[in-house]
Amino acid sequence: MNGLNPLFRFMGGAFGICIALLYLGFGIQTTMVAPDNALVLLDESKNTYLAPPCVKAEAAGLLQRVPLSLAQELKFQPDDQCRNSGGFVQEGRSLSGSLLQKVGILGPLPSRWNPDGTWNW
Repeated sequence: MNGLNPLFRFMGGAFGICIALLYLGFGIQTTMVAPDNALVLLDESKNTYLAPPCVKAEAAGLLQRVPLSLAQELKFQPDDQCRNSGGFVQEGRSLSGSLLQKVGILGPLPSRWNPDGTWNW
C-alpha cells in the first residue's frame, strides 16, 4: 500500500493543477475576427470599409458590398470608428470554454457571420 501512496498523491496533485488551470482559463477571453468572405461596405470617398452594423440602413444601399478580402486587396482601410466599436470582431469563448467546446461538452457559439459572408445582425 505504501508503494501506491506517492502515485495517488501525484495523481491528486495533477488533478488539482488541471482544475486550477481550467478555472483560470475561464478568465481569458478569445476574439473571433471577420472572415475573409465577410461582406463589407466600401466608402470610396474615405477609402475605408465598414461593417454593415456600423452603417444606417438608408446609407447602406448607396455603398458597394464586397468581400473583406477584396477590400483589403484594394488597399481600403477599416473605418476607425467602426473598428473601435467592435464592428469586425465577435467575442469568443474563454480559453476553457474553447477547450470544452473542442471536446464536445459545449456547442459552438452562434457566429456573427454566415458561411456565405453575410452578417447575422
